[in-house]
Amino acid sequence: MKIFEIGDTIYVARTGRSQVARTCPECLGSGRLRVILGDESEVSIFCECCKQDGYADCWRQQSCGQQMVWEFVAKAEPIIVAGVEVKTTADETEVTYRYNWSECGGNLCYGKDAFATKEEALARATEIKAEHEADELQRLGRKEKQHQTWARNVAYHRQCIRKAQKDLDYHAAKLNAVPNNRKELDKQEVA
Repeated sequence: MKIFEIGDTIYVARTGRSQVARTCPECLGSGRLRVILGDESEVSIFCECCKQDGYADCWRQQSCGQQMVWEFVAKAEPIIVAGVEVKTTADETEVTYRYNWSECGGNLCYGKDAFATKEEALARATEIKAEHEADELQRLGRKEKQHQTWARNVAYHRQCIRKAQKDLDYHAAKLNAVPNNRKELDKQEVA
């Protein structure tokens, strides 16, 4: 492992959660929906699903066509080394770099996450991101409330599934009850 010197610019592998824009699944990124009214006329409205935080800007009333979601992101952060600490044992050498350092403190970076090029740092950050995502998937398999039994855990999630299915059935029935056009509704009223 190369040990960098004070004043060197290096790249640090970083991961974290950040908001990422995804194309809205309802308007497919256009920010608008087409609505067919009962008299077969069409109007275009702003998409309610991709307004920022559920609300459009009051003065513009427009949708952006994207929804914000949280996900793990890998990145390479350039830093200037302000200090180097090397601890050597019989088995290994551990390097810690200091940056943004002042009398009040600063930030630390471990040598295993410091690289000379941005590409190397991004490769390591991608590895860290994969580890975080694997931990997240593993967390889903554990109980959140360890003091409760597995039976209670299963009963709770089955209850949530039944409620969600009931809601899904209700809303699907509401959509199926709406006729495709006004003429079908008139035929049903005459019969």
